Amino acid sequence: MDRRLLNGKPKVTAIQRFDHSTIILGPEFGKRKVFDNLENLKHFIQRKGWEVNVSHIHPAQNEKSQG
Repeated sequence: MDRRLLNGKPKVTAIQRFDHSTIILGPEFGKRKVFDNLENLKHFIQRKGWEVNVSHIHPAQNEKSQG
C-alpha cells in the first residue's frame, strides 16, 4: 500500500503527550520517534520532507498566548 497522498510526501501522525513530549508515527512501519518538545518534532519532520497527516497536539497555556 502506498502511504502517500497526491503531493508525494510521506505522511506521519504527530502526538503530544500530557508531559508535552511528542511522538511521530510513520512512515517506517512499526517505528516511532520521541522528542522533548513540539519544536524539535517540527524541525525533524521538515528535514525529512514529511507531512503531518494527523495530529493530536494540545498546546500549553503559554503556547496558546504566543500565537
